[in-house]
Amino acid sequence: SMFEKNELRMEEHRIEHDRRREKLRRECEAIYSTLSLGLNGEATRADIEAVLPKMEGVLREASVDFSLPDLEEMIRFMDINHDGSISKAEFTHAVLFQAEGVRPMSMQEM
Repeated sequence: SMFEKNELRMEEHRIEHDRRREKLRRECEAIYSTLSLGLNGEATRADIEAVLPKMEGVLREASVDFSLPDLEEMIRFMDINHDGSISKAEFTHAVLFQAEGVRPMSMQEM
């Protein structure tokens, strides 16, 4: 039936979405692992800004619609717990939110 075909198509879309998100998460973790981290095991904002071109490449490859100001703003809001450094989880979370179309100002509200 048409309903079953639509359900199947939605499930295929969800699986593809999850696969792309997981690939992006792994790429974020790989980028983060290239950073020289502080004594607390976390990166500084300057460290993250230095890998901005890599982040751009990963997002473009994932067909994410973004602008450079979006990414710069995203970096400003990455430090979720306001401790002055950015953990791998904060970094990955922010990039995945960007990929989902969540704007940096919305990220801060969460």
